[in-house]
Amino acid sequence: MKRIAIVLDKNLNAGEVGNVSAILMGDLASKQPDIFFEEKLNDLSQAPHATIKYSTVVLKSGSLALLNFVDRLHTNEEVSFVLFSRTGQKLNNAYEQYKEKIATSSSSELEPIGVAVFGEDAIVRELTKKFSLLK
Repeated sequence: MKRIAIVLDKNLNAGEVGNVSAILMGDLASKQPDIFFEEKLNDLSQAPHATIKYSTVVLKSGSLALLNFVDRLHTNEEVSFVLFSRTGQKLNNAYEQYKEKIATSSSSELEPIGVAVFGEDAIVRELTKKFSLLK
């Protein structure tokens, strides 16, 4: 079984938590299409429902621990991940600038504020065990 963990900077406000989580999950799903079932799932009222296959957890981290986590993920071939940065927040609706800045900067320079990780359940749990559940 697989697992998804979204690890966010603990200093994000509630709006930022929702925004960064949505951005990370959307990008992860675009790169890992098997995260969701392809079938439509409607209730009796015909309202569509999410068809996610795997457990997803949102965790919190300090800034330095998050950066160290991202560094560790670069060397782990057993999971896939995507990150979002403070730089990305500042460059909303400016994709060309964002693309250029990302391509010419290191992860630490970009100040990661969130990362989504996808992989085997036991591996993702092991990698994220030091982080707390976001409440």
